[in-house]
Amino acid sequence: MRVCSSQGVLAVRVETLEYVLAVVRRGSISRAADEVFVSEQGLSKALKNLETELGVAIFERSGRGVRLTRAGEIVVRHAERIAASKRDMLEELGRLALDANAYAQPDELEIRAMPYVCNTLFNTLEPLMASSGLSECVVREIDLDEVLSAVRVGRLESFALVALLEEERALVDFRQDDARVWFEPMFSTDIMAMGDSSLLREGGGSITVEELSRYPIAYYNEQVLNLVVDRLFASRPDCTARIAQHSSNAAQIGKMVAAGHAVTFGDTFSRYASGVMGAEEEAPAFARVIPTQTVTVGFLLDGESPLLASQLNYVRCFKAMLESRFGNYLRFFSAR
Repeated sequence: MRVCSSQGVLAVRVETLEYVLAVVRRGSISRAADEVFVSEQGLSKALKNLETELGVAIFERSGRGVRLTRAGEIVVRHAERIAASKRDMLEELGRLALDANAYAQPDELEIRAMPYVCNTLFNTLEPLMASSGLSECVVREIDLDEVLSAVRVGRLESFALVALLEEERALVDFRQDDARVWFEPMFSTDIMAMGDSSLLREGGGSITVEELSRYPIAYYNEQVLNLVVDRLFASRPDCTARIAQHSSNAAQIGKMVAAGHAVTFGDTFSRYASGVMGAEEEAPAFARVIPTQTVTVGFLLDGESPLLASQLNYVRCFKAMLESRFGNYLRFFSAR
């Protein structure tokens, strides 16, 4: 976009204005850099360039973080409108793209989704998926055992959106020319510990198993997170997990975490996506779990399904939606 001023016409990237909004949300450049998946140095340079272009200081910097100047408040007010306009534009373009694709009507498609995907990805992306027409398919749950069984027998009843840790990914990431069932990855995400800042104050952006063992843990009872906890503590047999809550009551877990009584688990993609989509709720403190636990989310497809063409169209639209809204994140992980 171009911004006009008394000094002429200035070229200002919408992405840079989104960086400004991220700094405001997070209260520091380092935390904002984590959110938008750029380096702290790169974010600082982009902000400095913007201030130079506009001829004003947007932030006052101090050892305790940053705060907006009066000029910065004006920039943020307009940046919020521009970012909202960008979201609206992308949603309209997404609907147009879907209209142009002749994939099956929603009632013809059934997606099997693992609980981890339903509880994280769908909750985070539901507004975007709804506006793009991608949430109107029938969604039924599938568990990890069913996924691995489908891979072993080479047959899948309906295509599935799955979340795989590295060991499980190795079992299904075998795509061969003659494979009937194959995995189409969409993105990867790292597991994070999340909680009140009074609990997660030591890690400096990461947390080890030893540090995690000091805190009560509350997490949702489903296979991916169960495997995460098992493997984390199996890597340190001298450490014991202090499980405060392990159930399917997400509301109760959320209350415990909000009250500072426990830490829980989240993931980098959901956190990034919430920021991009303008989630208003205040994000808890977070720390990347060491050793890294990476989850890959993608579609499992059956090459002999009578609805394969429709399913592939859905997958292409889903991937296009991700790339249009979360390009920084996808590029960050692909470059790792």
